[in-house]
Amino acid sequence: MHAGRARITAAAGAVALAAAAALAGGAAHAGEGEDPRPCRSDDFRVTEIDRGAAAGTMYVEFGLDRTGGGDPCLMSDRFGVHWTDVPGGDRVGEWARYSEEIRDPWVVPGDGRALLTMAQAEPGNFDPGDCGEVLTATGITVYQEFHGDPGVHGELSAPVRVCELEAGAPSMSVSPDG
Repeated sequence: MHAGRARITAAAGAVALAAAAALAGGAAHAGEGEDPRPCRSDDFRVTEIDRGAAAGTMYVEFGLDRTGGGDPCLMSDRFGVHWTDVPGGDRVGEWARYSEEIRDPWVVPGDGRALLTMAQAEPGNFDPGDCGEVLTATGITVYQEFHGDPGVHGELSAPVRVCELEAGAPSMSVSPDG
């Protein structure tokens, strides 16, 4: 019993040290012990960095690159994204759906990047009645805030074909870079 208690005590100590180090690291990023402010759309530039396809789905990866340096900000994985007819133009198809469980927010340094991956099923995967009209997107808009946010716009390296109706809504995931 004594050896088991020692292992538990050592493990608890290691967890406490790791938690303290994580908290200290977070405070160091924020500056003077303050929590970083939430990220805003105008903190980022959206740039396509990769694309591929598998099993009837196109995957487009974007870098959400911080602009202008500045203070770190706190990134949430819950924000609005949709394709557009032209960069900065009108929405095409449905809003993206979240493809994973809610992740804890993380700090994006002033010169950092987050990664956004959009998965878009090919319109041919759907019954025409479920897809509606097949539309072409050449841009993307990302909204960090949900009210009064004009969003940040990006251009696609090549068009993406999307369904007009909800059945063909893209899915999205966002993660720290690295």
